[in-house]
Amino acid sequence: MRVTRRFWATIGLGGFLAVGAMVVAQPILLVGAAGIGAFILAQQAAFARTVHQLSDDLTIVQSVSPTTVVAGADIDVALEVSSPSPSPVELSISTTPPLAAADSGEQRTVQLAVNDDTARQSFQLQWPVAGKYEFTQATVTASDRAGFFETTFSKGSTPTVTVKPRQPRDIHIGLGGSQVAAPFGPQQTNDRGSGFDPAEIREYVPGDPARQIDWKATARMDSPHVRTFEAETDLMTTLLIDHRSSMAMGDHGETKLDYARQVALGFIADAQQTDSPCGLTAITDGGLTVQMPPEARKEYYERLRSALHAIKPVDEDATMTHTPESTASQTVSTPDQARKRAFRLQDESSHFATHLRPFFDSTTQYIHRINEEPLYHTIRTQPPRDPETNIAVLLTDDSNRVELREAVKLARQQYTQVLVFLTPTVLFEPGTLTDLSTAYTRYLDFESFRRDLMQTRDVTAFEVGPQDRLNAVLDSQTASQGVNQGASS
Repeated sequence: MRVTRRFWATIGLGGFLAVGAMVVAQPILLVGAAGIGAFILAQQAAFARTVHQLSDDLTIVQSVSPTTVVAGADIDVALEVSSPSPSPVELSISTTPPLAAADSGEQRTVQLAVNDDTARQSFQLQWPVAGKYEFTQATVTASDRAGFFETTFSKGSTPTVTVKPRQPRDIHIGLGGSQVAAPFGPQQTNDRGSGFDPAEIREYVPGDPARQIDWKATARMDSPHVRTFEAETDLMTTLLIDHRSSMAMGDHGETKLDYARQVALGFIADAQQTDSPCGLTAITDGGLTVQMPPEARKEYYERLRSALHAIKPVDEDATMTHTPESTASQTVSTPDQARKRAFRLQDESSHFATHLRPFFDSTTQYIHRINEEPLYHTIRTQPPRDPETNIAVLLTDDSNRVELREAVKLARQQYTQVLVFLTPTVLFEPGTLTDLSTAYTRYLDFESFRRDLMQTRDVTAFEVGPQDRLNAVLDSQTASQGVNQGASS
């Protein structure tokens, strides 16, 4: 309980009367001073009883609509207060939104006047940052009628707002420009399980787990096919998502990382519906940032989703510059190639070998460099606990092709199957669509790299990106061919 200026002014008046009584020898003034003191004490006692009663009887409801929004969207907040009987004192009820909310400047306080029993106030808030936020209880400030005292207490509901990041729309997941169905809604049927002994390859039917899709058979037969297994043990899925600076490329809410995240969320949903273990490993320029081994618990799936939503590229504000993706793959050998060439030159004494040998003496240094690359290093140092029943889902881009090629080979040695989801730089780089001919050439180069990754057994590589931009690139070539055919005729 706090006292106001009026309280001190009244106390000052009582003190003045008491001093005056002694100075002028008028006892009647002491009576006045005593009366003021008694009045204040009575007001204080009555106010304390009233506040105690109000803290029990008052109903305060904070409500938000909707409770789940995407980042940048507005929500409506309503603050309602009611009392079973008219309020004997003046009340001011205010709410303090979470710090992440952007305030519109609207009034966030409800005034409940004396003798009123209900009041309501609404306002809007914007949420620029994804996350889960909880309101605190409303703050009630009560003042007595005489204006001598005021006090505050907290009361009311504490609603929660879930803010999801903006998600890319019109997602393309495919092979060589052709869309591949990605059904994330599995159900176990009959006595076929998720073990490792293959039983058959058959055409996909709604309800089949997405993780049982045989992607190479799907590409070969031009329609979704699944590989069923004899029921033995559950397959585990390990999501390895790259959120290095190159994954920041793209418009807000539609970056490479945003597209990769949507694919990862689909795998988590698939695992949850089949109660299959799923884990998450996140890699950035500095190395490992998230490590959650595969588990199959409801709360664990939610933790996986929260961790996915929380990751961001290392430097989202960095200006990305284009380096032709094919350069590295054309000028740098893989470790296997370097070793073989160095071995062949060991015993050569020709003038040609003498000049070439220094170039291959750096084989060890090259291997050391690859070992230190974040993605390769993480796969090498974090092997799965059960390789024979663990599938690796690698989500990255085509910016680090040499490292990725070696990382995929290494992952295949450690996992029973490797699925690679690549976000092509050509589909995300600003200004790409201004020169569709060049964009198509770059897309063909990407496609060649993607097919190269699939040369490794049990490795399937997909492209992931905006459907409209891919269509623009592919349609430009179709239109160009049509013009050329017309000219030749």
